Order: sequence, then structure tokens, then C-alpha cells
Amino acid sequence: AMAIVTRPKVIILDEPTSGLDVESRRQTWELIKRIKVGRSIIMSSQHLEEADELADRICIMTKGQLLALDKPEAIKKQFGVGYKLLVEPKTESISAKDFATMKLQQLDTIILSESNLKAGVSENGDSTFKKLIYQIPFGQVKLISPILQQLESQFGNVAYIDIEMNSLEDAYIN
Repeated sequence: AMAIVTRPKVIILDEPTSGLDVESRRQTWELIKRIKVGRSIIMSSQHLEEADELADRICIMTKGQLLALDKPEAIKKQFGVGYKLLVEPKTESISAKDFATMKLQQLDTIILSESNLKAGVSENGDSTFKKLIYQIPFGQVKLISPILQQLESQFGNVAYIDIEMNSLEDAYIN
């Protein structure tokens, strides 16, 4: 609070959300978003989700060496794996295993019908009834729209279908 009371043009924050609970962390993020307008903020963070949410540019360093300095989206494209296509049953009455058995072959036919598309499938254990996750490389971005249209028409009534770019964490690990 003392750092911003004089309205400086440059603010340096060293892990400002370290040790905060989830709600306080989100409130701090909102404050940083409001105060960064018209000024420069240099912030260190070990949380890549935080950097992705707040930063206009990210510098990734390891062992004192600069690995990347760019916008979050550019870093994701340079070091990331592409997009994740997520397919999840709409009802708890269908287990992920049953859903996979029933739908996987049909989904694979749709998704893998393009000769250059390489997709892997895994189940995400974080979800109550789990998701099937297909990795779609950046080079195959032109296929996403037709794949989504076909999946929505065939499986929209029994599954949630979503697409998201890989995370900054995925890019960092790569």
C-alpha cells in the first residue's frame, strides 16, 4: 500500500501474493490490474498462472540466463504444444471410462481424420467425471474450427466441448 500511495510511475513487486489465501490473492490481482494503467510494474512471481494473468510481457530466467522475454501468448506459441481440445460428459451417470469406450472411437475418427493431425488422449483426474484431452499442435490450427463444428453437431447433446491454448506452465516445462 505504501508503494502506491504516492502514485509512482514505476513499481517493483517481489512476489506480492506469496502466502496469501485464494480470495486475497485474487483481490491483489485486481488491484494490480487497476494500478498498472499508466505505469510500469516489475513483478517477480513463481506462479506462472499469476504471470499469465497479470503480465503484458514475461521474462523467464533459469540459472541466471534469460530464456524468453515476450508477451505471454508469444511465449506459449514459441515453447508450447498447441491447443487442448477437451471433451467431457454432461452427466455424472456416464463414467469417464464408459464415455471413453462409447465415444472415443467416433471422436478419434473425427479428430484424426485429417492426415497431419497428431492428437493424444488422456483423462484429466482433476475433474469429477473426467475429460478426454486431445493435443492439437499449433501447425494444425486451421483444423480446429471444422473439428469443433462436427463435434458440436454429433456430441453437443452428451458432452461439453471446449478448446484452450496450452498454459504458460506447459510452455515453461517445454
